[in-house]
Amino acid sequence: MRRTERERTEARREAFAAWFGQKLVELGYDLSSPRGGGKGKFAADVGISHTIVSHTLAGKRVPSPEVLADMAPVLRVPLPELLVRAGILTEEELPTRQGPPEDGAPPTPEQLAKLAGIHDCQLVQHFVTFVAGLRAQQAQIQQERGN
Repeated sequence: MRRTERERTEARREAFAAWFGQKLVELGYDLSSPRGGGKGKFAADVGISHTIVSHTLAGKRVPSPEVLADMAPVLRVPLPELLVRAGILTEEELPTRQGPPEDGAPPTPEQLAKLAGIHDCQLVQHFVTFVAGLRAQQAQIQQERGN
């Protein structure tokens, strides 16, 4: 019997929920009791709502790529690994080479969009424009600080 798309989605959410809960416990977040505070502490550490954490742990949802990007450093997991674990990207969709380019240049916005699973040309262009604006703001901040 073939699994339906809904069954695959539910299985993916449940697998991510189990991994996520185990990871939180490994990092010292108390999930053993309702009043342990682990969910709220993690939510505060990441800057997301408690509801997102609760729904993720219950297997009701997988956070968006943007939320996963915020979670990755707190979970101490590289974003590409987190995107694969969440089922947003597959191993095949990841760049074959991890780490900074050999010339030390930051990744291009197009590379970042691909890594985030953004493939539609119009959306990629929006992403590129957004990153360009952020980089301009960063340059201005550094200039103001004298860096």
